[in-house]
Amino acid sequence: MRHAPHTTGQFGLNKLTLSFTKEVEKTYQRVHYQQSLPQVRVALLLGILFYTSFGLLDALIFPEVKYTLWFIRFAIVAPIGLAIYLFSFSKYFVRYIHISAAAVFLLAGLGIVAMIVIAPAPANSLYYAGLILVFIYGYTFLKVRIIWATLTGFLIVIAYEIAAIWLSETPLDVLLSNNFFFLGSNLIGMFACYSIESYSRQNFIKAYLLETEKKKVDTLNRELESRVEERTEQLMRANEELIQEMMERREAEEKYLTLFEESKDAVFITTPEGRFIDLNPAGVELLGYSSKEEIFNIDIARNIYINPEDRKRYEALIRKQGHVKDIELQCRRKDGKRITVLETSTAVRNKEGIIVAYQGIIRDITEKMELERQLYQSQKMESIGLLAGGIAHDLNNVLAPITMAIQLLQEKFPDDQSQRLIETLRTNANRGADIVGQVLTFARGVETEYATLHIKELVGEITSIARHTFPKTIEIVANIADDLQTIKGNATQLHQILLNLCVNARDAMSEGGQLTIEAENFMVSEEFACKFHEAKPGQYVKISVLDNGTGIPPHILDRIFEPFFTTKEPGKGTGLGLSVMHSIVKSHSGLIDVQSEVGNGSTFTVYLPVDITVTPGQKADEATEMPKGNKELVLVVDDEESMRILSKEILENYNYRVLTARDGLEAVAVYTERQSEIKVVMTDMMMPEMDGPATIRALREINREVPIIAMSGLATDSPTLAEGSGHDVQAAIAKPFSAGTLLRTINHVIQGGAG
Repeated sequence: MRHAPHTTGQFGLNKLTLSFTKEVEKTYQRVHYQQSLPQVRVALLLGILFYTSFGLLDALIFPEVKYTLWFIRFAIVAPIGLAIYLFSFSKYFVRYIHISAAAVFLLAGLGIVAMIVIAPAPANSLYYAGLILVFIYGYTFLKVRIIWATLTGFLIVIAYEIAAIWLSETPLDVLLSNNFFFLGSNLIGMFACYSIESYSRQNFIKAYLLETEKKKVDTLNRELESRVEERTEQLMRANEELIQEMMERREAEEKYLTLFEESKDAVFITTPEGRFIDLNPAGVELLGYSSKEEIFNIDIARNIYINPEDRKRYEALIRKQGHVKDIELQCRRKDGKRITVLETSTAVRNKEGIIVAYQGIIRDITEKMELERQLYQSQKMESIGLLAGGIAHDLNNVLAPITMAIQLLQEKFPDDQSQRLIETLRTNANRGADIVGQVLTFARGVETEYATLHIKELVGEITSIARHTFPKTIEIVANIADDLQTIKGNATQLHQILLNLCVNARDAMSEGGQLTIEAENFMVSEEFACKFHEAKPGQYVKISVLDNGTGIPPHILDRIFEPFFTTKEPGKGTGLGLSVMHSIVKSHSGLIDVQSEVGNGSTFTVYLPVDITVTPGQKADEATEMPKGNKELVLVVDDEESMRILSKEILENYNYRVLTARDGLEAVAVYTERQSEIKVVMTDMMMPEMDGPATIRALREINREVPIIAMSGLATDSPTLAEGSGHDVQAAIAKPFSAGTLLRTINHVIQGGAG
C-alpha cells in the first residue's frame, strides 16, 4: 500500500499566516471552534475576574485617582468583556470568535496604557507588569489566531509609545527599558501563540489524515466483504439443489404431521384385520380413550362398531371400490356412549396390489343428527300448530253461537233447575273457549289475557280431575290453605301447569304411591329471593306437587327444563312439557324450584306473586246491565249460518234492527243498497268468496266513515285481533263471545267510542 506523505503541502498550509486552503480552512475553523469554545469562555471569565480584582491596588496605591482608574476597569473594560462572553452563546459567535477575542485583548491592553498615563510617576511603573500579563493572556489563553494576536500586541505597544512620548513625561531610560520588555514580551507571546496554533493545525492534519486512512480501510473492508459474500453466494448456489430438496421433504413431513395432529376430525391408519396403526389426538378423544397405547390394543370390529354388519359392509365396499366416501356408521365410545360418524377412507396397497392398510378420516355427526332430529320435531310441531290453528278457528265458530245463546236461555228459563243447567253449560263453554284459546296460543304465539284468579278453586279442580282419572293405587292428598290470596294470571295456562306436574308425578309412581298437592301463602324474603334469578321479594302463593316415586337422577336434574329433553321412552314424551311450564311460570313473574332424590320422589314448587290490586275478600264485579239499542240498523256478515241467526235474534231482542250477509260480496251489495240506514257493520275476518279484510276495503271505498267491528276465531283476545287485522276498525271481538260482549261493543261503537 502506498502511504500518503505526512506533510502540510497537500493541505496548502501557509507557514507565515498558518492558514489552509479555503475549503480545508473552513473545516478547520469549524472543528477549532467546537474544541476551543469552552476554553475561550473560561478565559473571558478569568480575565474579567482578575482585571477587576486589581482595582483594590488602585485604591491602595493611587487613592487620589482611583475613581478614574475604576472607571476604566469597571465601566469600560469589564462590561465590554462581559458582553463578549454573553455573545459567545450566540449562534453568530462562530463567525466572530477571533475578532471578539482580539478585541478583548486590545481593550485590556489599552486600559492598562491609559492607567499608566493617569497614575502619577514613579509608582505607575507597577502597571508595566500588568501590561506584560495582558500580553501573556492575549497570546496564550484567548486562542486568538497568530495574525490577529500579533496585530493586537503591536497596536498596544504603539499606543504605549504614543502615550509615553506625547501624553506623559517618561524619562528616556525608562522608555527604553519598557520598550525592551514590551517588545520582548510580544516576541515571546508571538512565538507561543504561533506554536499553539501550529500544534493545533498539525493535530487537525493528523486527525484528517487518520480519518482519510480510516475511510480507505473501510472501503477495502467493504470490498473484501463483497468478495466474501460473492464467494459465499457461489458456495450456497452450489448446494442449493440439495438444500431445496431437504427443505421440501421436511416441509411435506411437517405439513402431514400438523394436519394429522391438529385436525379436528379423527385421522386414522388401521390394518385390514381391524387394529389401529396410528390415530391422531382428535380420534383418541372422539372414542373416549386416554392414550394411543390404550387404543392400539382394542379390536375395532368388536369394541368400536355397535353393529358388526356395518364392519362387514365397510370392508366389502372398500375392497371393491378401493375407497369409501361419507359412509354413516354407528360406533361406541369407551364409556359406552353411542355416536354417529361419517367415514371417508382409502385402501393402501403394496407393489403387488395387496391391501396392507386402511387410512382415512372420521367425522362426528352425533350433534348434527340430534339437531336435525330436533329440527324435524320442531317442523312437526309447527305443522301440528297450523293444523291446530285451523281446528281452533272452526271450534270457535261452533262455540260462538253456544255462548251467545246462553244469555237468551238464562232469560227464557228463569227457574232454578234450568239456571243450574245453563250455568253448567256456560262454565263448560267458557272452559272450551279457554282451551281453544290455549291451542291458538300454542299454534300462533298469541299472548293471552290475565285475570284475577282464586288459586283455591283452580287447585280444587285439578285435585278432582286427579282423583277421578288417576289409578286407584295412587293416593291423592290435598292440603289447601283457606286464606289463599288471589293472583293475576291465565287460568288455562296455570291449569296446564298443575295438570302437567300431576301427570309427571303419576308417571313416576307406576307401582302406586302418594301424590300430595299443597297451596299456601308465602313471603319471599330478600335472602330467599337471592336463590333465584330475577326474583323479587314479596307476597307469593306457594303451590307444591309432591310424589314418592322414582325421583330424578342428579346428573339430569339441571336439564329437565331444556326443550326436547325427556327421560321417557320414544313416543311417550316430546320433552316440551316442563319447558313450556317453565316459560308459563316465568311469564307470570313466578318462580319454580325442584327437589328430588332417587328412590324418594320429587317435589316441584311453583311461587306465583299475589295480585296486590285485589284486597282480601274482594269479589268480582256484578254483571252490568246489557245496553239496549234504539232501532239502529246493524249489518252482520258471517259465513256461519248459526252466527247470523243468533246475532240477529240477540240484537233484535235488544231493540236493534238487523240485516245479514253470508259473505263479503253479499255484504257489499246490501250495504250499497241501504248504506244511509246502516249504523254499524259486523264482519267475520275469514270467509269464502271475499274475506274480512277485502270486505272492509270495499266498504271503505263506498263510505270511509262507516263504523266496522271485526270478528275472528283466530285470536284469543280483542286487542290482539284489532292490532292484527291491519285495517281501520272501530272495535274487534274474538270468538266465541257472549251476548253481553256483543251488545256492549255495538253500543260503544254507536256512541262514538274507539275500539
